[in-house]
Amino acid sequence: MMLIYLRRQRWLVFVLIFASFLLIHKYNSIRKSFLSDEHRIYTSLLVELPQLERLIRVKQENFSSIKNRLAKIEKHLFKYTWHLQRLIKTIDYNKQQQKKISRFNSFD
Repeated sequence: MMLIYLRRQRWLVFVLIFASFLLIHKYNSIRKSFLSDEHRIYTSLLVELPQLERLIRVKQENFSSIKNRLAKIEKHLFKYTWHLQRLIKTIDYNKQQQKKISRFNSFD
C-alpha cells in the first residue's frame, strides 16, 4: 500500500513539475506576443535601414549634381545678362546719337 502511495506522489510531483514548465512556457509566449509588434517594427526598420541609406545617398548625389548644374546655369545667365545689358546700353547710346544727328540735320 505504501508503495502505491509513493508512486502516486512521484506521479503527482512529475505532473506538477510538467504543469509548472507548461505555465512558464505559456507565460513567456504571452509576454513575447506583447513585444512581437514592437519587435516586428524594429526588425523591419533594421532591414529597411540599408535601403534607406542607399536611397538617401542617391538622393544626395542627385542633389549635388543638380546643384552643380544650377551653378553652371547661373554662371551662364550672369554672363548673358551682362552682355544683354551692354547691348541695351549700346542701343540706347545709338538712339541718342541718332536723335542728335536728326536734330543737327533738321537745322540745315
